[in-house]
Amino acid sequence: MKAFKKLLLIFSLLIIGFKVQAKLRIIGVDPLNGVLAFKNYYPSDINLNQFILSYNNIDTALGLLPIISGDTIVKSMSIVFINVKNLNYTHGYLALHDFRYIQKIGYSGGLMDYMQWGQPGHKYEQLADTTFYLKYDTIAMKNDTIRVWKIRSYISTAAPFSFFGNSIDRGVSFWQSYKLPQLGIKIVEVIPSLDIIKFKNIGGSNVDVTSLIICSGNNCIDSLKNTTLLKGSLNLPKNDTLVITGLSLPDTIGNVSLFFPINMKDTVNLIDFVQWGGYAQGYSYLAHLKNLSDSNSYIPSLPKDTLYYTGNFTRPQFNTNYWKAYHYIADTTHHNTTGIANILSSTYIDVYPNPSQKLVYIQNKTSQSYIYRLLNGNGSVVKEINGNNVITEMDIEELPNGMYLLQILSSNFAPATQKIIIKNNP
Repeated sequence: MKAFKKLLLIFSLLIIGFKVQAKLRIIGVDPLNGVLAFKNYYPSDINLNQFILSYNNIDTALGLLPIISGDTIVKSMSIVFINVKNLNYTHGYLALHDFRYIQKIGYSGGLMDYMQWGQPGHKYEQLADTTFYLKYDTIAMKNDTIRVWKIRSYISTAAPFSFFGNSIDRGVSFWQSYKLPQLGIKIVEVIPSLDIIKFKNIGGSNVDVTSLIICSGNNCIDSLKNTTLLKGSLNLPKNDTLVITGLSLPDTIGNVSLFFPINMKDTVNLIDFVQWGGYAQGYSYLAHLKNLSDSNSYIPSLPKDTLYYTGNFTRPQFNTNYWKAYHYIADTTHHNTTGIANILSSTYIDVYPNPSQKLVYIQNKTSQSYIYRLLNGNGSVVKEINGNNVITEMDIEELPNGMYLLQILSSNFAPATQKIIIKNNP
């Protein structure tokens, strides 16, 4: 009897549609900007040309659609981003077919994936409801079946949408939406030669940025908590700034991308983007679609430049035209407006104790070498030492009481300053 039931189950699955494993899955949908993300869960490379994508009553070869990022040959566990025009923002569907398993579009054996939003009843919904895949039940220790998409179910929240399940998860419960403009985090300064990035919270409330993902090209740090904080807090107050280091940045030609931490870190969840020294880098085309940058524009820069944002933090001024490069060795006036000198002296350099007696300690938090020059009230140099160590001692025992100015000199910056009070005598 058990053997008969097993044969009956297999026969039923063959009739209603059954496959062992889906290779390519839809994991991100941004209807407004026409951006789709697909992930290869198969252990080997796959070719986009073997798939057909259905949407808006259109059936087209996936490999013929414009690729935003990635390649036609998608490596295992890699993501590819596709540009699709005329997606309906309020309601729609996507159906992915593998044409090698189908006699015609709509045959259950070839349906790889399906999702719909806004309302039920779209094309191929019934097909998705009657197409099943094997799913191993770890509790019962046996294979189970799961349908591609349950009939009459749909994503009811606002676009864009992100899939947060794994390769075998199916259905509306594994999709969620996220509105990017609500986050309010902007990249406002980049110092490539020092691997330093500065953010500002331009939203209306405090934001926990701990799990945001920061990338330089395809090199990513999957959480800001895994970077080194130079200034600010990961629970970033509104209008406040955060300065981090730890992500390797190319000095002459490079880019920085900031992403929201959904299962795929580089698709519809792009928050901000900036590129310098050259165009068409990294996710520049995706940034172009989201009006964050023009894919063919970049910030002209020289080695050891600092890049800084000059716009008013509104969406029309998020592109590269509102960024400038500054070469600190040539000119020092910019320090008075951006406070980089203060960041250098208070974030990268610690001076203590203050007031000081006999000795003053200077802690260097960077890998750079500095010259520390102490000036008295008349502007005369009374001490000068090289700061090659992490902590440098400056002997001030013979100096009279008073206010002094510590100059911090670097090949990458104009002089930064720190006031010091010396109290050697009662």
